[in-house]
Amino acid sequence: MATSMDLAGNGPKTPQDLRQLHLFNGVADEVLEEVFSLLRRTKFKNRATSIFERDFHARVAFVWSGEYRVGVTTPHGETVTMYGVKPREAFGFAVALAGHSFGDAHRLFVDRGGVIVDIPTDYFLSLSDKSAAFAKNLTRTLVTHALNYGARAYELAAGNARNRLLAELIRHAHLVPGGDRRRLNPSPTQASLAALIGATREAVSRQLHALKEEGVIELDRGKITIVSLGTLQKMDERAMGRRL
Repeated sequence: MATSMDLAGNGPKTPQDLRQLHLFNGVADEVLEEVFSLLRRTKFKNRATSIFERDFHARVAFVWSGEYRVGVTTPHGETVTMYGVKPREAFGFAVALAGHSFGDAHRLFVDRGGVIVDIPTDYFLSLSDKSAAFAKNLTRTLVTHALNYGARAYELAAGNARNRLLAELIRHAHLVPGGDRRRLNPSPTQASLAALIGATREAVSRQLHALKEEGVIELDRGKITIVSLGTLQKMDERAMGRRL
């Protein structure tokens, strides 16, 4: 089911629609027309799993709709989530810039089905020379990506399940327009939250209900409402010594 986060339709209908994706904001029409001509569209169903080396080999992808997690499978068959990807965001660009491939262990886990569009890596690598706006967007995205990786590494090393859950709820709240009270739409499932913070689903359930009892969130048939984003941020600051 489409949500307020999703972009409309089954991908861009015109080259100008691409400006809704973060990396293409402000990019000139002539460049967008080139990108549009190279787009491949793929529709994913709920709970599907995609193998990067099979489905996105030598491609850089952009989420049009749905919610996804980039992860790896360990030699022991366990799954480790690296980060989440939502509408307007891209994945595979850092690997492309480094000149690497994902490898056989990387997976894309589909938490909520939707549409992903992608372009060839070789063309993606030429875009910074074609568009100053794209180069600026890419730099900003790489910095954000690095900061998020650093924050998650710190949370895993220094925080317990409650601390990591607080941080993840704050990140989701920032994606929703509004004031101090924000209804998460779509609301992450307990399973996806557990994968993102490296905890069990049971631990997430316990902590969500504890936060509900404390009056800082509301739970209604799987939907999460942040009663006070400011309060969550203060709780995170006390627990982790920083401000998200």
